Amino acid sequence: KKTLRHRPKEHHPITPEFLSHVRQFLDLTVPKDATTWTVLLIGFFAYLRRSNLVPPSAKRFDNTKHLQRRDILHAEEGLLIHHTWSKTIQANERDLIIPILAIPGSPLCPVAAYVNMLQLCPAPLDAPAFLL
Repeated sequence: KKTLRHRPKEHHPITPEFLSHVRQFLDLTVPKDATTWTVLLIGFFAYLRRSNLVPPSAKRFDNTKHLQRRDILHAEEGLLIHHTWSKTIQANERDLIIPILAIPGSPLCPVAAYVNMLQLCPAPLDAPAFLL
């Protein structure tokens, strides 16, 4: 019988209930909280891994792997995320366009969160999508 030498760390699922609970502890007028909230919502609705959203550190930002402001287009109806790198797409061999629809009036609306973050944290288009 084989045994695993390394047991992968089990992560708890992110659910709308979990997001609503986290929201209670954030002040969305504070740039750091607004950015954290936006990362959580976009990651949830786009099914993205943490490594697709943010670099491990500011010094390790790689514009070929991590989202930049230019990679997220927004309109009232939703967001379009343009992505060229993921765990399964590592050589920029294809583009992935991920649509995220707005949820008007919902505290979990990713578009409202993104627009709020843009207002609180202006940055050039070549900057990381999420700045803290």
